[in-house]
Amino acid sequence: MTELEDLIEKSTINLGITGFTDLSDVENLLRYIAERLPGRIDYKASYRKNLSSSPKEASEGEKGLDGGISRIGKDYEFTFFSMTYELSNRRFTEIKFQTIPGYSLKEHRPGERQLWGDVRGIVEEYIQKYIKISH
Repeated sequence: MTELEDLIEKSTINLGITGFTDLSDVENLLRYIAERLPGRIDYKASYRKNLSSSPKEASEGEKGLDGGISRIGKDYEFTFFSMTYELSNRRFTEIKFQTIPGYSLKEHRPGERQLWGDVRGIVEEYIQKYIKISH
């Protein structure tokens, strides 16, 4: 694995095969992360929709979500993130932590890398506990 691939793997959390289709579901996940860290999450959600008098021209647009995650307490740490929305499947599929262009994984702050890993573990726990996958 190259250094770039390693950085992408560690700074990206896949939200499972179902993803999250609704912003309220995403907010429940973010609340769970904040409670389990413990920490604080500030985020901005956006939604774009095209309206038209012709039904053929009206369409659902993109959704977006980005913000910051802070671990509170004596080991204070923070990181920024965005969530990838897959328009073709209408779902949020990933959490991507902001990385510094040109930096390898090892050049990012150790506390920030630890926070990425802790959030990953909490997300995996949440998916196992609350997301039911039907076959």
